[in-house]
Amino acid sequence: MFILSQNKEILGTFEKFTVERNLGGGKEAKFALAGYSHGTASVLGVYAEKKFAVAELEKILSALLENKTAYTVE
Repeated sequence: MFILSQNKEILGTFEKFTVERNLGGGKEAKFALAGYSHGTASVLGVYAEKKFAVAELEKILSALLENKTAYTVE
């Protein structure tokens, strides 16, 4: 499945996703949703709270389980 990043600057396929603390991200970007492709990380979205990043990760999982071909990070 292709994933388009929140800022619309990255389109790719990823083998792994993580929610990470975004040090220096400011108040509105405390947490990042990262996607990994061939060992390289890409920030797919940033969020003010961890629960929002986790919710987005769950939406990606749902799209994968539904065999969607593309997903846009919110």
